[in-house]
Amino acid sequence: MSIKNSKVNLADHTLAGLQVHLLQDIRNGIINLEDLKWFLGLSQKDLANYRGVELSVPVLPTTTSYLRLISGGHNLVISACDGGRSLAYSKTFTEVHGGAENWKLDIQSVAEEISVLVYEMCNEDGDFQMIYNSFGVDKKTLAFKSQEQIEKFVMSYISWFRTDGYGTFFLFTKEVNYKEEFFVADVRFVSNHPGHLSLLVHKLSEDSALLEENRHRFVIPVIRSLEN
Repeated sequence: MSIKNSKVNLADHTLAGLQVHLLQDIRNGIINLEDLKWFLGLSQKDLANYRGVELSVPVLPTTTSYLRLISGGHNLVISACDGGRSLAYSKTFTEVHGGAENWKLDIQSVAEEISVLVYEMCNEDGDFQMIYNSFGVDKKTLAFKSQEQIEKFVMSYISWFRTDGYGTFFLFTKEVNYKEEFFVADVRFVSNHPGHLSLLVHKLSEDSALLEENRHRFVIPVIRSLEN
């Protein structure tokens, strides 16, 4: 018997034992069905608190008021970045507009390998602040640490981008006058130029409405994990 099969058999045996023990507790009145329903409905965060384990980082929802996760089951990984690229002078984009150069965003930062999630707009229209706030976590945890990470995602996962001129967005930060400010990189396919990409950088504070019917996409760093 292989080690892998041995581990599977051990897990099956343990689960079977737990099921028998649970059934006995229910029959003996130690646990009732309402208790079981309540326990099975606990979130990952609730279970962590119940176990006395601290979440090292927040858990992202699969849906918010504005977004739904569309990359579930896919392992989208951005390799480590050495800080060698910034969006302002990237050659990945055929067109670079607006703030990428005007706000002097040519900042080069190193970053570790990360996984990312892709969300798509649904249900409601909203602006950038409303949409990022809908995750219910500190916006800094949703921001990419290096602009190079954004370019690497573009180069590796182009099939995840919206087409037909609609946007795919990435949140990142930069220190301006000793204060951290948030920006959104807006990447789109150029109309009438197949395969060509444009880049426009917005300030997070812009209040322009994003329409749900356009199904804009948001790429978010994975931030969920439990400390064991």
